[in-house]
Amino acid sequence: MHESDQPKVLRNAVEVDGHEASYLTVDQDGPVVLLLHGTYWSRVWLPVLGDLAEAGLRPVAVDLPGLGRSRGELDLETAAVPALADWVARFAAALGISGPVFIAGHDIGGAVAQHLLVHKRLDVERLALVDSVTYDSWPVSSVAHFRDPEAVARVTADELLAARRQAVTKALAGAATDALISEYVEPWTDAGVRRSWMNLAGAADHRYTMELLPALLRSTTPKLLVWGEDDVYQGVAYAERFAAEVPNTTLIRIPDAGHIPMENAPRSVAEALADFFTARGAAVTVRAAAPADAADVYRLLRDFATSYRPERAVFENRTFPGVLEAAADGTAEFLVAERTGAVVGYLLAARVPTLFAGGTVLEILELAVDEGHRGDGIGSLLVRTATARARQAGDVEVTVPTRRAAGFDNRLGFTETAAYLKYTPGDAAGSGGSGNEDG
Repeated sequence: MHESDQPKVLRNAVEVDGHEASYLTVDQDGPVVLLLHGTYWSRVWLPVLGDLAEAGLRPVAVDLPGLGRSRGELDLETAAVPALADWVARFAAALGISGPVFIAGHDIGGAVAQHLLVHKRLDVERLALVDSVTYDSWPVSSVAHFRDPEAVARVTADELLAARRQAVTKALAGAATDALISEYVEPWTDAGVRRSWMNLAGAADHRYTMELLPALLRSTTPKLLVWGEDDVYQGVAYAERFAAEVPNTTLIRIPDAGHIPMENAPRSVAEALADFFTARGAAVTVRAAAPADAADVYRLLRDFATSYRPERAVFENRTFPGVLEAAADGTAEFLVAERTGAVVGYLLAARVPTLFAGGTVLEILELAVDEGHRGDGIGSLLVRTATARARQAGDVEVTVPTRRAAGFDNRLGFTETAAYLKYTPGDAAGSGGSGNEDG
């Protein structure tokens, strides 16, 4: 869709705790997505709001108190993550938001989002973290500097503006232009915003994320991580660890993107969030296939197969047990998507050693989704889980040896490189040749 055709983004305000809370939104009905910023302001979400609205969602990107365009002023107590989470809950109530809600958090806003989930300050149905603080990844040095009261006391307005300009430039990475940097930094020309921001920095403490870990490790809420691969503040290694340890978490890496990937690759970030938040009906989880899944996988296989006609006896006695064994020893990835206890999709990929690629290649061979659940982002979720596992396993490539769904694969970041040829050993007419006559 052309940018001018997208829904109009508005800046509105509502009173919270006696002060005006400013937020960006699209005036339409739909499931609410609360979008939380950290050491920046709601401007970080602007590039994706139109696409989220176009997907049928109602995005609400709020400025935390005393930051961006919101009034009030933070002190060291109200700038701490638990207090900010309580404020977001009051903001949601002021907007009349009740019931299940989707939340996305960026930077320290991700810590606030995690707190809202774990401590049930809101009914968080799905949680997305975009280049968020996690574990002990924060505060970074440019923020930790302002935990020193003496540093805060002696910094001048010009010095703080220069520091924020430098930080924003690094965060924007390849998207940085003088005009965009100035737009991001503009709120800090206000003395109240500068004081609020320094208190946010002064209250930054990784204990607020570390203490959430036990609950997160038990959490079954679907979670999505969207990460700029070139983030110099929150390295992708933290996202990989989170995806590997926290249940029901999928990681999507955004190439050539920094700490604010919404500016570097807005369409990729928006599509990832929209796919995640618009899955219809009950939540979908992806897990390793198990022996009890045989009947469901066979049913999906019958619909998937076009060149082959699967035989039930061969499937039950040889191929299905063999694939489970390959997945157990790491030579395959065999994943199923489950919704309300039923398997509604599966993915099978083989891990192949290569010389040409300089390591193992994960080759996606089969991907099937139940017809009644197509269009819910389940295929995308299966593929993204497989690519996350490929990264964890150290595979150098993920390939799809077919063009049957080229558009789908292209949207997930795959690029076309070669045709796919097939030879069936044992065919009476088969010669094993490639069709060239000079062999």
